[in-house]
Amino acid sequence: MSLTTYVIVPFGYGMHRFSLAKAKPWGPIEKILLRYIAKTPCTSTFLAKTSNLPKQLVVEMLIPLMKAGWIEIKPINDEYFFVTTNRGAEVALYEELPTDSIPYSRVRSFMVDPLTRECYRYEKRKKKQSFLLYSKHNILDATKSFRGLCSELNIISSYTTTLSRIYEKITNYDEEVIDIEDDIIDTNYSKNIHFALAAIDDMGNITGVPEISDELKCEILKRDKKIRERAEILDISKSDIYVGENINETVKTLPKRLINKEQVRLIAGPEEHRMHLFNSIINAKSRLIIHSTFINEECIADVFDNLIDAAQRSVQVDILWGQTEPEEQNKFESYKNVIAKFDELNNKIVQKGLSTQIKFHRAPTLSHAKFIIHDEIQGIYSATLGSCNWLSSRFNRFEVSACITDDLIVADLTDICSHLSMGGTGLANNLSRELAVFSASLYKNVSIRKESDGNTSVQIISAPEHHPIVKQACNVVKNNIFICSHRVSYAGDRPIILPLKTVKAHDNNISIDIAYGRSSGDLKSAELKELKQNLQSLGFNITTADNPQVHAKFFSWDNNNIVVTSLNWLSSSSKGDIYNELGFLITLPGIGNEVKEKFHEMYPE
Repeated sequence: MSLTTYVIVPFGYGMHRFSLAKAKPWGPIEKILLRYIAKTPCTSTFLAKTSNLPKQLVVEMLIPLMKAGWIEIKPINDEYFFVTTNRGAEVALYEELPTDSIPYSRVRSFMVDPLTRECYRYEKRKKKQSFLLYSKHNILDATKSFRGLCSELNIISSYTTTLSRIYEKITNYDEEVIDIEDDIIDTNYSKNIHFALAAIDDMGNITGVPEISDELKCEILKRDKKIRERAEILDISKSDIYVGENINETVKTLPKRLINKEQVRLIAGPEEHRMHLFNSIINAKSRLIIHSTFINEECIADVFDNLIDAAQRSVQVDILWGQTEPEEQNKFESYKNVIAKFDELNNKIVQKGLSTQIKFHRAPTLSHAKFIIHDEIQGIYSATLGSCNWLSSRFNRFEVSACITDDLIVADLTDICSHLSMGGTGLANNLSRELAVFSASLYKNVSIRKESDGNTSVQIISAPEHHPIVKQACNVVKNNIFICSHRVSYAGDRPIILPLKTVKAHDNNISIDIAYGRSSGDLKSAELKELKQNLQSLGFNITTADNPQVHAKFFSWDNNNIVVTSLNWLSSSSKGDIYNELGFLITLPGIGNEVKEKFHEMYPE
């Protein structure tokens, strides 16, 4: 006898009024297809074979041309051919296909995945939509008839998402977001929870929900199994809804991007970082974003004229900082001075008539991450991320950063920057909205490009992902590990030192190198000396890198894998906001050797 079970699934729910415009989807392929069809009617099969493109992709490109009224389908000799309309035949002669860019206003609704923070579009009036959303009261009414076969997922979640994810999901294929018209945008949607009713058949097929994440599917199927187990031993007609244990939201891992090795560049040492900062400013063509955890007034003065020059050549410049408000009075005075300096600089910018081009954002992001986003050739962007506080560094310490030239990596980092720019309020502002639009446009521009055949993997990792990566590396390492941290304290003992000790105990032939600059927190000099001696007795190679003091933070293993990050591996916790720390996880043959060589140039053994 077949049995269907039901699981109540919570979703964050949002609804905003958006300013939209028709996107500019007309690339060279669409123009070629339209002009080809204008010469002779064609089937989709013939077009796919002629263009050497997948048939499905060809059809997806033809649909917008049909919506524009330029082509239509006609049956000819028992086959369906695409032919141009009179207007289409005229447009096919144009050098550029015309677009309708007049903004229009639409209300769009969406759902937030409680586990991964992904978004799904929800349309109340769309009859073919295969699922419904219910209020808490209505969902309980809907399940009265099958309570014994129903369970509720009790998910502890922030229901927070990013504007870029919202923009990506609420737009149609031929649309782009100009802005959200609502005055106040809070990207935490936990205040408006709606529920879907997932139905699971004997084969594990799930209906009643959108195309949800694999993580959420897994939890639904786990609950389905529990319901079926209970149904075998209980009188299901009298059973209440089974809630079960709490479920915590997961850390949504950003995808690994496959690129070519030429798109990755390590930056190491004081002078390389100083040159990279100035080159990023001087060579930026249209966009420059600098996020520095700390700000030093003299360092700002060193680059201010270059930033003004960039703004004068129409580069959009945004300067952000991440420092949290300090409690100590002496540090608080310095904090206030930075804010006052920002106000002074912004006033100078207004006087120069450049207020729309450059801004120092006085509200801190509360993040310890350090990065630069810029483009050097129009349309080609780079993201640089690592240990360097770009606008407070004297460039007299050993730093390591990685520069990645890839639009998808830049889109990922810009999406994160949009989130960070909301600061402690969590409310969208002009910058967060603008960055979200920019990020969404980058995603959309590369969404149909050919999959990269590069053999280099790059992935942005968030704060809570750092320590699990160390554990995973310790499980697979075969030859060597090299970890470098600015500071060392008791906080690094359990998540970092303990797995390294386990590796060494299991295979003494694995080489483990640790480099640090100074102690931190409650770790005294004598205790640090004792820790160093203890690790050396176990076969660790320890370097106290204090001349010049090391500020780099990286973790490499087996010469082919490295995490270049802002996290102090041996002293900092990865708890807190998900983007409090950021790093690049890079898999590239020889990259571990490269960073070792750069390190030993600065610190000869």
